[in-house]
Amino acid sequence: MRYTKFDSAVWNNQSFEHVGYDKTAKRLCIIFMNNLTACFEGVEESTIFHFILSTEKESFLNEVLLANYECRLFTSSNLETTVTQ
Repeated sequence: MRYTKFDSAVWNNQSFEHVGYDKTAKRLCIIFMNNLTACFEGVEESTIFHFILSTEKESFLNEVLLANYECRLFTSSNLETTVTQ
């Protein structure tokens, strides 16, 4: 999985900067600034587009992703080598 960096200053993100999506597995992973990673299972590509285009990514994360998808949390140190900027 490749990760994209969302500049927190530009997008006004308070909790995360890196996001990755595996289209085949329908898995969205968000790497938070506190070194935790949340992976959401079963996320459709259309939802990813809505998330990317959202000007309120923090609200989208809480109101759509956390409310509607299974989420696994783990430390980000295991993913550091896969993050591309």
